[in-house]
Amino acid sequence: MIKPNTIDYMALRNLSINDQNYNKLIWILNNVADINNETSLNGLFEQSGVSRAEFIGNKEQMTQDELRDVLESIQQIAIWAYTNNPESIPNGIDLYVRKNNRNTSVKEKYYYNTNNTPIDRIFSYLINGANNAVNNDIHIKNINQGTINFNTDDAVSNLDGEKLFSRSI
Repeated sequence: MIKPNTIDYMALRNLSINDQNYNKLIWILNNVADINNETSLNGLFEQSGVSRAEFIGNKEQMTQDELRDVLESIQQIAIWAYTNNPESIPNGIDLYVRKNNRNTSVKEKYYYNTNNTPIDRIFSYLINGANNAVNNDIHIKNINQGTINFNTDDAVSNLDGEKLFSRSI
């Protein structure tokens, strides 16, 4: 793990998180997928134990663009878990599509069983992987060669032309 005291400490101070959570954040950033790179996406699926086939859904199937939007949202929520309120990390997440003034759960749209969905398992992989790496002082390399682009103006992704947003559960 990268030790916060070996990095410009101003960055850590600006995040307002402790050293342990900072290292968890670094682990997550080193293990997210670049959603525009198939090799990176496949690496995230392999590392999380979720197959692409099960991720795209068994009720209705996601398009490639929807898959990217949902994965990007899961990864962003995992990052927010350590930057916004690390004392209150959710056990799971759900994503919603807002269309015609109605919210529709992404889990309900794509999966018959909405418990322990591939969305939950990838989120858990990122959160539990970060906890395990820091708690056991595991040193790792960037597995997925992920790239995160932050946009402070728009904290939602698009899903099938509609806005996608999240909720902790």
